[in-house]
Amino acid sequence: MSSATPISYNVVYDTDNGLRYEFASGYLPITINGNGIMQLTGLVTAGPGSGVQASTINLSSANLIVGNGSNIGASVALSGDATLANTGALTLATVNSNVGSFTSANITVDAKGRITAAANGSGGGAPNVVTYRDTASTSTTSAAYVATTTEVTITPSSSSAAMVISVSGVIRSTSPTNSGVNISLYRDGSPVYPAINSHTSFGYIPGTSEFQIPCSFVAYDVPGDTSPHTYTVMIANDDGSTPVFWYCAIAPAVIIVQEVH
Repeated sequence: MSSATPISYNVVYDTDNGLRYEFASGYLPITINGNGIMQLTGLVTAGPGSGVQASTINLSSANLIVGNGSNIGASVALSGDATLANTGALTLATVNSNVGSFTSANITVDAKGRITAAANGSGGGAPNVVTYRDTASTSTTSAAYVATTTEVTITPSSSSAAMVISVSGVIRSTSPTNSGVNISLYRDGSPVYPAINSHTSFGYIPGTSEFQIPCSFVAYDVPGDTSPHTYTVMIANDDGSTPVFWYCAIAPAVIIVQEVH
């Protein structure tokens, strides 16, 4: 019994007929099963063929081709924080259904930088500041401090809040050679600013025996709580008899208290 000698044939692929063996007298189609072609022997030829090249591939609607764990492209739907339509439109997942405009917004941001919650709040609002313009003069003949009407009340927003107090006005003495004007700032009846003595700082008022001069200062105070506090400009004289004034007839006195952090 004689054995047949193996014969090699070329394998040809074209878009008209797919894979086939090439013989001198014709072709034999190669059937591809579910596992694909495991091995080809002989000369494999690839060429343009005479047909029309395929323009589409099988892919589920709205899916992407993604390399899987076996390094093979697979049809996969986009998931996670977005979805994909078969029109190519990408839709981000909703993380906050409370949409709109907010006043002094309080917001929550997740690790991906998305705003996951928003609501109206107090953060970032107007500064806590109180201003008073005083047109009523105050006079005294006392060496003990008396209150002027230049005062304001403010409520700190936190126990660590500090207050910057700015004061401006005019001081006046009927006899500066006997007494200047002592000025202090009180909070709730206690001094928070050292006394200023204006005895040597007056300007002469022509045609009178009185002297007056503008006065301004800035103080810093930390109340240490969230209770309302009243800041008052106080005046006194040196000798207990000379009339002195916190004088608002020429220009109003102004006090501004602003919270800072």
